[in-house]
Amino acid sequence: MPLVGGVATPFLRGWLTFESDGKRRRLVPIPDGWEDADPPELRKLCESAQPVGQTPTSGWWRIEKRD
Repeated sequence: MPLVGGVATPFLRGWLTFESDGKRRRLVPIPDGWEDADPPELRKLCESAQPVGQTPTSGWWRIEKRD
């Protein structure tokens, strides 16, 4: 897959990441109107996203939960 500035070309325009319980999925390209999607629509988008590696549990990249 070609890279531009270290980023694979399909990801140049961004992607959506779905994450839960340390599991992650990415959706490329970002679908129009996703910001207004209701929970069932978001679930369908998540199901169509590709699984990616596990989220690290420690280190500078750790994702902090917010209230």
